[in-house]
Amino acid sequence: MIKRIETGDSNTLGWSFEGKISEAEYEPVIDALKKKIQTSGHVNIYMEVPETPGLSGETVWESLKFGFTHVKDFLKSVDKVAVVTDKDWLKTYTALESQVLPGVKERGFSLEDAEKAKQWLKEA
Repeated sequence: MIKRIETGDSNTLGWSFEGKISEAEYEPVIDALKKKIQTSGHVNIYMEVPETPGLSGETVWESLKFGFTHVKDFLKSVDKVAVVTDKDWLKTYTALESQVLPGVKERGFSLEDAEKAKQWLKEA
């Protein structure tokens, strides 16, 4: 299940990802990102991941298609990504991804530091 999270920042889109995630649930996330990039040019992303989500094959495919077809826009338009989770492997992955995506700052936070993550996204 994907739930929209209000972050208190007009430049930040936020979601919580839990359980099995279908393609139908994932499409509004992609649409919101595309729209935000088109309207403002820049976006921050806040993601809460309390458990490892289960992704259907279709969802993974849609995510990969979006990534491959919009990678240039993504790299130009996404400034920061906060991944809020207690999964150490996901925090490590986030740190590694931050090093290979030029221009995108990514940082992992624990669930108890969710407000710190939102504050970090607001900082210039």
